[in-house]
Amino acid sequence: MDQLIQIELFVRTVELGSISRAAEELGLSNAAASWHLRSLDERLSARLLERITRRQCLTEGGRTYHQRCLIIVAELAVAELGVNDSNAKSTGVLRVTSSVSFAMMRSPSLKHGQSAHRACQRRPPRS
Repeated sequence: MDQLIQIELFVRTVELGSISRAAEELGLSNAAASWHLRSLDERLSARLLERITRRQCLTEGGRTYHQRCLIIVAELAVAELGVNDSNAKSTGVLRVTSSVSFAMMRSPSLKHGQSAHRACQRRPPRS
């Protein structure tokens, strides 16, 4: 999981030009963001960003890694959208059984209008 956080943080740092702005956007403290970027450098055994006072410059390896990370982040976004789209398109019949008093108490649309009633099909009780 840390790898994905590190990749996303790295990409956002490059795009925003600031570790602190990337950290804020991702809900991380500045210390945590610096730790993740240091861990990424250590894991890859390469320095990706040169930190010069208040700005960062990509190293040659950082440029190559950034290009590949952009693809990973884009694919992750597509994967998440695919899941969200499939959840948003839930279909089927939803049947709810309750007493009339409970339905009237819990459903404002049933209390205040006929529109919901028209959408419901009344079924005779089972014998």
